[in-house]
Amino acid sequence: MLYDRAVAALLDGPVEEHHVETAVGETHLLLAGDPDAKPLLVPQGGNVTTPVTLAWVEALANEYRLLAPDTPGQPRKTTARAADYGRWLVALLDALGVEAVPAVGISHGAGVLLEAPDRFESVSLVVPAGFGVEPPAGLARVGVPSLAYRFLPRCWLLDRALGSLATELPASLPPVVRDTIAADDPFFPARTIGPRIRTTFPECREGLTLPDERHLLGPTGRSRTRRTRRAFLGSESPA
Repeated sequence: MLYDRAVAALLDGPVEEHHVETAVGETHLLLAGDPDAKPLLVPQGGNVTTPVTLAWVEALANEYRLLAPDTPGQPRKTTARAADYGRWLVALLDALGVEAVPAVGISHGAGVLLEAPDRFESVSLVVPAGFGVEPPAGLARVGVPSLAYRFLPRCWLLDRALGSLATELPASLPPVVRDTIAADDPFFPARTIGPRIRTTFPECREGLTLPDERHLLGPTGRSRTRRTRRAFLGSESPA
């Protein structure tokens, strides 16, 4: 199974799998880090499996208990269904016995967090969804070859789609990442999203723009966001 391949290929430390029964059905989670450490919620990015998302923040397992749930409607093992993500998040946190936690939202995961803001102490948003998208021309660079790949699975079509999304050359991405599928981000460009974030969250303390990065950050971008995220979460400041 692709999900299990991603766990084995992308995650370096020990990972536990749990199924949690909630008011809206069963949710599957990956857990990493010390069970006694402070919990940190990491919802799944869009159109990738939870192991891919968790791999991007796994270094934080040295300081936090990472809770990485499979989001309803995304590639997953979760069977829960809810009319909106806010209801699902509240049900999940209630089932876990957690009142409020810090969180990291990457891509679609950021948009999910916006549906239940009162349940989070602080939020770090990375290439975030939830603040609108680029005009259709930007999306077409990814969407057209992605759709074509569904009907004609050729590597060159996948490379063309990933070439607009990824900072790294598509061929250098781990095979399991290729198979599951941000100033230069075709979905959520910084020039558009940055002002909207500050309008929505006037208390936003810091914003980091990476001019040479796309939606799937490269090693340099991941390293910079990791350092900034660690410093931000350590400050216990609001989003």
